Parts: sequence; C-alpha cells; structure tokens
Amino acid sequence: SNPLPQLKYVVVVFNQQVSIEPTLDAALADVFGGSNSGTPPPNQTHTAAWWLQKASDDYAAAQAALAKGDLGTYQKDIEAMYQAVQQAQKSK
Repeated sequence: SNPLPQLKYVVVVFNQQVSIEPTLDAALADVFGGSNSGTPPPNQTHTAAWWLQKASDDYAAAQAALAKGDLGTYQKDIEAMYQAVQQAQKSK
C-alpha cells in the first residue's frame, strides 16, 4: 500500500515576507509576528493575520477529520481554509 504523504514543512508567503516552518502556526507567527485569533470589534474588517489564523484553524480541523477518516468534513474544512486565504489576500 502507498503511505499517505507527510507534511514536513509549511511555506507561508505574504507580500515580500516568506517563512518556512514545521507547522502552519509557526510559519504564520514568523510572518506576522504572532497570532491574531480574536474577533475584531464591530464595524472593523478582518486583518490578513486574522484570516490566516482562521485558515490555520481550518487546516488543523481538516487534518483531525482526515485522521478520523471523515472525508466530507475534511473537504469542507479545506474549502474553508482556501476561502480564508483568499480573504487574507484581499484584506489590508
């Protein structure tokens, strides 16, 4: 049987900043200088760091679903991660 691919390093690129780390959280923290996982105050838009933290959370949820063999949830979480990364690219 073929073994599943293993994630060894994550590459995060934002504008001119690049980070290569063993985890998505570490790469995001390296690029943005820490996490921004809270919800912004009302009437304010989400920052790129907020969206990338959401993408990281969605990725972690997807990996947990994959480990359980729940491919439907895995696909939903990967799509949510993709949407969060797209929103990060659009944010200020």
